[in-house]
Order: sequence, then structure tokens, then C-alpha cells
Amino acid sequence: MQKHNFPVLSGIAPGVMAQTGMETAEILKGIIQETRPDFLIVVDALAARSIRRLGTTIQLTDTGIRPGSGVGNHRQSLTKESLGIPVLAVGVPTVVGAAAIVYDTVDAMTGTLKKNRATRGLGTYMEGLGPRSSIFDPGTSGTGVWKPLCNTAGYG
Repeated sequence: MQKHNFPVLSGIAPGVMAQTGMETAEILKGIIQETRPDFLIVVDALAARSIRRLGTTIQLTDTGIRPGSGVGNHRQSLTKESLGIPVLAVGVPTVVGAAAIVYDTVDAMTGTLKKNRATRGLGTYMEGLGPRSSIFDPGTSGTGVWKPLCNTAGYG
């Protein structure tokens, strides 16, 4: 099948379990058993903690990937140990939780209020309620008022 000494490449977009009813790891194990590739390159969406991270970073690793782990939807690992061949993983942040969107929005709103002379006091007051304020223990950033508020708005 190789006419010009080019490597043989194959590709698949297995989808998600909700679409196929099968774990991606199960699909890949069958393909690996039949085609015997030298290694596997997997690309997966990552969950970002901030909307500012979407489309700005890429994660590369030679240890595989654990699909769904960033959003609490743990699936079977795609690693050398689980698939029997080396796995190069490319992770691209394309998913962000609603709570992170709410937090980023409140943070942007607070900053905008502080910049306007007429609303500066309100912006400063709101910032004082946030996790970066001195009323919060810096070792527990994200606790206090903002995180529960953002989680309630994001998941409620």
C-alpha cells in the first residue's frame, strides 16, 4: 500500500459516548487490535477555568489523556497502559463551566464600575466582597461570597 515510502496514517473521530453509546477507549482498542499502529495521537477538548483561556493555550503530553475529567465526567483513560501503545495527547481548551463565565463576568463588571467616576464606589465595594479581597484568607482563594454566588448562578 505504500508507494512512496510515506507513513500510513489513519484518522477517526469517535465522538462522545452520548452519541455512540461506546467508550472512546473501547473504540480505539478495537482499531488498535486490527491496525497495529506504532503510536496514537489523540486530540480532546479541555475544560478551562476562565473564558480567557479558550483558544489561547494548547496542552501537549506523551502520557495520554483522561477524557471528561475536567468536567467531572470521568471516562476510561487513553494512555500507554490502557491501550498498549504510546499515546501523544493534544488538549485544546474549548469548554468552560457556567460558574467560570459568571465569575469572569462579575470580575469584568467590577473592573468597569471602578473605572467610571460615578460608579467607582460601587465597584470598589463589590471588589471588596470578592475572593481577592483582604476579608478572605488568601490561602483559600475562591471561598467566601463569589464562588458560591458564581456556582449558584452557573449551576442553579
